[in-house]
Amino acid sequence: MADRVGRTPESISNIERGKQLPNIETLAELARVLNVPLTDFFEGLEKRRTISRERAELEAELLETARQLAPRLVKVAVEQVKALRQLG
Repeated sequence: MADRVGRTPESISNIERGKQLPNIETLAELARVLNVPLTDFFEGLEKRRTISRERAELEAELLETARQLAPRLVKVAVEQVKALRQLG
């Protein structure tokens, strides 16, 4: 993905983890590579709840960790997170 967008893997990783915000040029390249309209990145933006930077980083870490799991373990992880949600 990084090569296709013309950015470093570290830069793309930082965007994915919420440590860096992409500029409009990067968003345009991502939209082109993903074959989606640029506006897709902004849909529902006004409806999204605001979360703290710490929460955004934790959610990004959770996603990054899940991506490294075998598919059968992702299913287990999802069930565990759902169980945690039930605890409140």
